[in-house]
Amino acid sequence: MSSAEKCEAPLHVDRITKALKKNPDPTAAQVAKALHGLGYIEERVHTPRGTAGPVEFTLDLRVMDGQLCLSGSTTGTRTIIEAYGGSPEVECQDVRRTS
Repeated sequence: MSSAEKCEAPLHVDRITKALKKNPDPTAAQVAKALHGLGYIEERVHTPRGTAGPVEFTLDLRVMDGQLCLSGSTTGTRTIIEAYGGSPEVECQDVRRTS
């Protein structure tokens, strides 16, 4: 990721975390709606449907050769979001990351 994307990532994480706290037991559709309400367009938001447990989501924030992707999960009471770089050749949700 570029230095600008590294600075930008925590801002996205903070605003998404605040928005997702408003729903104590979210569904994938509610998470997608919250992300769309923040201005993230549908083509860039990926939420699997019909999963049990935490709702997982991926945001593709790559613009003009950028690499910023966000991957997160939420239970409503706890949200975890990771920022990472993704090559334009693959989808953000397909990027392999190591811990």
